[in-house]
Amino acid sequence: MGRRRRRGSRGNALTLAVVILLAMIALGLLAVRSTRQNIAGSGNLRMNKQARYIAEMALHQTMTFMNQQGALVLQPRMGFRNSSIELDSSGRVAIIGQDGAELFTTNVPVPPFLTEGPNALGQFGEGSGLVPSYRVTVDGFRPGPAAPGNSAPEGGSLFCQMEFTARGYVADEPLPNAAEFDTERGLEVYAEATLRAGSVLRVDKAAFCQF
Repeated sequence: MGRRRRRGSRGNALTLAVVILLAMIALGLLAVRSTRQNIAGSGNLRMNKQARYIAEMALHQTMTFMNQQGALVLQPRMGFRNSSIELDSSGRVAIIGQDGAELFTTNVPVPPFLTEGPNALGQFGEGSGLVPSYRVTVDGFRPGPAAPGNSAPEGGSLFCQMEFTARGYVADEPLPNAAEFDTERGLEVYAEATLRAGSVLRVDKAAFCQF
């Protein structure tokens, strides 16, 4: 009887040990999965922030360009009503018709914040193979009141209001198109941020504004 009890105790101990081992393995797998998800989530958040910063810089860059050098594209645009203007990180500036066709194209120097100094994506960008880029659309041209602190232009005409839509990208190549960006892999790996804002043309540029 004593021997049978000892054998039964050994069998129970072995079963308990196996159950505990399986439970520890399950907890370990859950911990690994949670860690991987946290790392992936942190990476996605970082890329989304980077895309937003790129869009913000592109927005300010385009507003500055339109007020300082806007005549380069506003004067040709006077022959194409209801058209928009598109600028991107390659230095391309184009007039886009309502049908999406390019009616006029020119090039300007690329903004230095993407070409000079440290990598725009930091150390992450040096080994990931991803690059920053942006595309900005300027449309919604219409007459509007003078901005605060500004007097109306000579002759009493109104200022020219504009609407800006800036898109910042972090992808494996500059300016990804929808076919590349919207793929299953693109949605998992790339990042995009869109910002919108409004501004007015300076008095000396408002004469070129065609609505």
